[in-house]
Amino acid sequence: MARNKSPAKIAFDDLLKTSVAPILKVAGCKKSGSNFFYRGDHISIVINFQSSSGNTWDEKIFYINIGLAFDEICVHRETDILERPKEYECSSRGVSVRIGEIFPDAPGRYTIPENGDLDHLKIEMENVFKHLVWIILSVIG
Repeated sequence: MARNKSPAKIAFDDLLKTSVAPILKVAGCKKSGSNFFYRGDHISIVINFQSSSGNTWDEKIFYINIGLAFDEICVHRETDILERPKEYECSSRGVSVRIGEIFPDAPGRYTIPENGDLDHLKIEMENVFKHLVWIILSVIG
């Protein structure tokens, strides 16, 4: 018997679908689960939405991780070049950071509130990801 999605999970999925995915798709990112991937000529980029272990039925806490895997580092280290690396696999192939390390004003974690009011969070996500896409497009040239 399938379990129903929690209100927090439904709100989280809506946030990704309406505020994050349209912006990242402009940069050529593909979505898979709670991850977005970009594969360029010499780089793989992953944006990972990591759920907290402290989530409840009504509230979801999540973190945003960014991973960059550079082909040249993989070649130098004799490591496989991955088309869709896991975020944590990027630390040995380039860099893996939380979004707050790129945008100091970004919170360390995000919360889908119990009341389901996503208006403020959607605006924040749209602003962060528009800026992130600009950075990605600058990196990939």
